[in-house]
Amino acid sequence: NGKGPTSGTAEPGSIVIIRDENANEIGRGEANDDGDFSIELDEPLDDGDHKLELVAQDDAGNTSEETKTTVDIDTEAPTAPVVTSPSDLDNGKGPISGTAEPGSIVIIRDEDGNEIGRGEANDDGD
Repeated sequence: NGKGPTSGTAEPGSIVIIRDENANEIGRGEANDDGDFSIELDEPLDDGDHKLELVAQDDAGNTSEETKTTVDIDTEAPTAPVVTSPSDLDNGKGPISGTAEPGSIVIIRDEDGNEIGRGEANDDGD
């Protein structure tokens, strides 16, 4: 959805601030007692790569060094996979081959919607 969440760890109780590549604050949240945080951004990011920086501030007003990261936002659904073989399953088990968006997970379901298999398309979409 382009909003996250962005998760990580920081000093327990600190406020974690997320900024975009132009140093604009785009989200903030508090690390819990274990130091874990999970922050939804204020507004969704557009599709594509985004450089983000995160800092933590404690109750005394001290600010941590920046942590920089790049996130790839992809809100577009992949195109439907295409089965290339077999045309029927003589043995009832496959294998089933086809093409899909590179790196996508292909889930095979029976007529009742139950998952009966899954695989990941390689870098070529096979």
